[in-house]
Amino acid sequence: MQRVFVMSLAISVVLYGIVFFWSLPVLTGEAGGLWPFDLRPTGYSVTEARQYLAALSSEGRAFYLTIHHRLDVFFPAMLAITALLAARLVYGRRASILVSIVVLMATASDYFENYFVAEMLRHEASQLDATMIQIASFWTVSKFALVALVVAALVAGVLHLLWVRGWSSRGA
Repeated sequence: MQRVFVMSLAISVVLYGIVFFWSLPVLTGEAGGLWPFDLRPTGYSVTEARQYLAALSSEGRAFYLTIHHRLDVFFPAMLAITALLAARLVYGRRASILVSIVVLMATASDYFENYFVAEMLRHEASQLDATMIQIASFWTVSKFALVALVVAALVAGVLHLLWVRGWSSRGA
């Protein structure tokens, strides 16, 4: 299982690098420096969403709907696989199930975010329904909050393992 975890971690890191260092900067550049929805952990207001969509070039819109969203199909899935494996390696059965539920919720939030962002991208900024923007923003915030919770749980689990191993290796 450790070998599979390391492979999934490596693939996740490569995908993260492609998304973070190539795709998201393209989307930022195509919107005159405004951050894409995927980079807004606190969400976005109706005004902010409309500003981003109005600033986004037609090439940027096409890139977001195709290349970026294709990458954003694979990245959350790989991240979920990596986190699920990590939870199983770090925690016992019961705790890993709890962490896994949060991992799956985070992944679902990411996919819901992608769906609603795609719907927003298919409309002109002025014609976009405020409710749709609020729903998309909710899923963006949910994604970031749940991912933070997963990371905190995994870091706590690793620290606990290190502490226990360190403590037992000292003969205490």
